[in-house]
Amino acid sequence: MMVRKTKKGDVKPVFLSEDSSDLCKSVTNFMKSAIGTNMHSIDHGRKEMELKSGSHKIIRSLFLIMERLSRFEPPSPLEADKVRMEIFSRSPYPVITTKERNQTLTAVAGIFGVSPDEISNAFYADKDSEQVLKEVPDKSPEELAKIFNLEQIETLIMHSTSVIVNDCSNWYLLIRRIKSLGLLFTMSAEKSELKSITVSGPASILEKTERYGIRLSQMFRYLYRMDQWSLEAIVQLRKTGSKTKHEYTLKLGDDISEYLPGNTVKTEKPELKYNVIWDPEPLELKDGMMVPYCAIDIDRKKVFVNLSIKEYLDRDRAIKSELLGRGITLENVYITYGTDRKIPGETCFREQVDWEDLEMLLEKRYGHAFASGKTVTPSKEMSMTEFDTLKKTVDNAFPDSDRVVEAIQSSGFPLDETLYKLGYKIMWDGLDMKIIRNANVFPADTESPKKRPNALDS
Repeated sequence: MMVRKTKKGDVKPVFLSEDSSDLCKSVTNFMKSAIGTNMHSIDHGRKEMELKSGSHKIIRSLFLIMERLSRFEPPSPLEADKVRMEIFSRSPYPVITTKERNQTLTAVAGIFGVSPDEISNAFYADKDSEQVLKEVPDKSPEELAKIFNLEQIETLIMHSTSVIVNDCSNWYLLIRRIKSLGLLFTMSAEKSELKSITVSGPASILEKTERYGIRLSQMFRYLYRMDQWSLEAIVQLRKTGSKTKHEYTLKLGDDISEYLPGNTVKTEKPELKYNVIWDPEPLELKDGMMVPYCAIDIDRKKVFVNLSIKEYLDRDRAIKSELLGRGITLENVYITYGTDRKIPGETCFREQVDWEDLEMLLEKRYGHAFASGKTVTPSKEMSMTEFDTLKKTVDNAFPDSDRVVEAIQSSGFPLDETLYKLGYKIMWDGLDMKIIRNANVFPADTESPKKRPNALDS
């Protein structure tokens, strides 16, 4: 990372412009000429270019970009560890002469059905330095410079405690992107008009900072491609020769977009069976507003979808309850990352939403009920056979709360009410949910629901 710091506490990334095109051209030409050579040779050539250039950090960064975008292959299709094991088993002591070496290689080559030279190539074929360059990206010097500039900004953002977006062509598109990436954020509005969005930076997160930083970088790649935007980030950096981190302010706007890779903003709009409103209006709340990710029209009933993360669980439930009291249907859908577990009782997806699965789930929950203008409840919709089958499944899954919740959710019936009817209830301990038996409703040691006139009558 190359930056310029000011005494006022500002920081700016070093950009490459047309004046630096010779550096980019030298690197792209070298990589094209190095096709067929290994990483060891490429590293040697890079070091020579660094020594000759007065900008060794830039040269090194450009090489890293090109290497990452290039395609490398092992020098041999044979598995290096198996080749080494066979060689060492045949020569427990180091070979001394060239003749002994050739005899060993020839013997091992016969086992693998290849030439001795192939065995020699395969010996260290799993080392990074031996990987052979096969293909380089078709990037012009100007394109390489823009990738370099973008990565300078992203590296700074990776050290941020917060990123404040003060201007944006389309706030709602940006919020949808932020939600889909599972970022922590707050909105500032005046009279229901958005003024800014503050996104927590990786330096403010206690764990999984690298993965979070990558997602924040993806948000920036979405933002800078808009026609109009500006941001201000608080960045923590060490001063030269100091172990202490100091805060600096990074200010960027749409005037730098020309120095970054092009392409237009891409929005996720999967084709679904039901009509989807991808830019719904914000929903006003008692203490502010919330911006749904989308709204799905299921059998003439609008179901708002809110993408969220586990950190907002309590707030999301409060919002859902408030909107339900006003006759507005909201489904909270959670995205989990890394080792995060599913949130019991909530709809969760790993890394990204499977929209077809979500549509099927919402259709199962609401479709038939909304078609008739009624609300789905176990007492109205669940047959005796369905009750017995689900009761047996839940009883077998208990006390595994996750399995109990999954069984009821897959049935399509409301969780809380169905649990009660089946003789269970939810107990919360912070964010952890536990399913326990409700002895007052169909206890396990009483008569079977089959013997009752209507097992689901309250």
